[in-house]
Amino acid sequence: MLTVNLKHFSPEDYFFPDRENSLVLVVDSDLDSLTLTTEIIKVYGCCVLTAINSQNALQLAIAHKPALILLELMLPETDGISLTQQLRQHTLCPIIAVTSLPKYLFQAKALAAGCNDFMEKPIVVENLEAKIYHFIYNPCSFFLPSE
Repeated sequence: MLTVNLKHFSPEDYFFPDRENSLVLVVDSDLDSLTLTTEIIKVYGCCVLTAINSQNALQLAIAHKPALILLELMLPETDGISLTQQLRQHTLCPIIAVTSLPKYLFQAKALAAGCNDFMEKPIVVENLEAKIYHFIYNPCSFFLPSE
């Protein structure tokens, strides 16, 4: 199991302002990636739900209405592109594809399916922080993909 050392993070530097819904759904079938992403998000003061497959992710998104979804595109059974299309039938919350798939091949597909943004793994923590802040704490801006 991956051990995450977040001692270099100072909560007063990284916690975002309070917001009524700061729930983030992280969907990834790789447990190490899921754990790492979850721990990073918690540092920013967000609550986290996790799912390792598309069916569970869809159920959680409908039941809990997260403020943001971070979605790996490579999932067992139903892939992340199909899951995004299903999610868009139930929610308008921002979806960021966070994937090990190459951007030049999959970004356009992810955005066309309904994702608001695309990030390649490995995650750069500062970039993830900026995207969380952008989509959760600047809600009027999430309808268009960021650059």
